[in-house]
Amino acid sequence: MKEYIISEKEEGTTLLKYCTRILPLSGQGMLRKFLRNKNIELNGKRSDGSDRLMSGDRVSFFLSDETFDKFHGQGKTKKYAEPLDTSRIIFENDDILIYDKPAGILSQSDISGEVSVNDMLLSYIEKEDAFTPSICNRLDRNTSGIILAGVSAKGILALDRAIKKRKIKKYYQCICEGIFDNEGPAEFFLKKDASRNISVISDTPKPGFDAVRTDFHVIKTGKGYTLLNAELITGKPHQIRATLSYLLHPLVGDIKYGAKKGIARRHLLHSCKVVFPKDILDGREFYAPLPDDMNGFMKEHF
Repeated sequence: MKEYIISEKEEGTTLLKYCTRILPLSGQGMLRKFLRNKNIELNGKRSDGSDRLMSGDRVSFFLSDETFDKFHGQGKTKKYAEPLDTSRIIFENDDILIYDKPAGILSQSDISGEVSVNDMLLSYIEKEDAFTPSICNRLDRNTSGIILAGVSAKGILALDRAIKKRKIKKYYQCICEGIFDNEGPAEFFLKKDASRNISVISDTPKPGFDAVRTDFHVIKTGKGYTLLNAELITGKPHQIRATLSYLLHPLVGDIKYGAKKGIARRHLLHSCKVVFPKDILDGREFYAPLPDDMNGFMKEHF
């Protein structure tokens, strides 16, 4: 049995979110099973994971050492994670960190054991007690741009709530094939096909499909290509990629969604801007400049 005492810095987060940081390789389905079976208890009692933690609370894990280590990540082979590249930190205070992720790096760890932005964050921020800093939004490996991270329980809670309620506005810049002529809101229905790791778009509602909306605006057109600004009104997996493919304008380099081969080494999608609500960072806006590969493509084709 392992037991953790909640510190003041960890107050406010839910038990489920806290357990996700202690056992990051478990998945929420497994954690909920542990909670139902009382393998995880809060102050000696069963919890469904929704309780907000307070300073002095006890979280107990009644798991074998082998099971705990498996989901905690202890002993897992992973390359050493260098701290975050400070030149790519856009903003940082005691609660929130904003980072410009380069393409080609995972946002968060997976079963591959490759180093992720989250690993780099843990190397950069000194861990206190059982609290673990964490990123709060994910970008695909080959999508570059803004990652939001909480470096205190207060910061994580604020970011998680704002993201869930869609209070943080997210903008992307991307280069698609063809001359784009569908400016304005694109409203469809989307379902993630986990077996193929691809999202499917429908014009009409279907079981298992979620309504999605992306607002597109043309910034510049070139020799058979368009630089677009895309605002995510909803935020579903591969939403921009799948929507543009459905509109017959796949992202340059996005072979999975029908783009031509050999044009770019990755899909040219970049998270360029976030706008916070007034109750977080006073409603400030933050930007991440276009990366070199997208600027280079534009110089050649625009």
